[in-house]
Amino acid sequence: MKITRISIYGTVLNYGHGDYRWGRGNAIRQSISTAVVVDTDAGISGCGENYMVAHGEGVEAAVRLIAPALLGQDPRQVSVMEALMDHIVLGDGYAKAPFDAACWDILGKSCDQPVWMMPGGRHCDGIPTGFMFLHPLFFIFQCPQLYEYSCI
Repeated sequence: MKITRISIYGTVLNYGHGDYRWGRGNAIRQSISTAVVVDTDAGISGCGENYMVAHGEGVEAAVRLIAPALLGQDPRQVSVMEALMDHIVLGDGYAKAPFDAACWDILGKSCDQPVWMMPGGRHCDGIPTGFMFLHPLFFIFQCPQLYEYSCI
């Protein structure tokens, strides 16, 4: 299985309750959310999202470096993919997270297992969340496509 196309979608999310404030007087009213869709030659696609309170622009910058290098790679080899990304961009895990999640998604689909099963199983019945998670189709149909990388 090889990666044949990587599509990047982005949108600006406004905070519904005014400014988001944290230390030293920092405040923002909106944030950038980036989704990555990785397609393979086996017809399996994986999705990953990054939602950043700040520095969301860093994801777009990392995409231009990372995405072309991932084309032709086997996304099921998650640790190999992570090492490749680390070789290209040192640190900035937030920028690599959507690619990582998309690869885990593909691995789970290729094994017909939920992603939570892949790293060792479920240890509880659920986790409390304080954020809304956007469905990948929201990005595909509602957000502008920022970039597309594909094998020729």
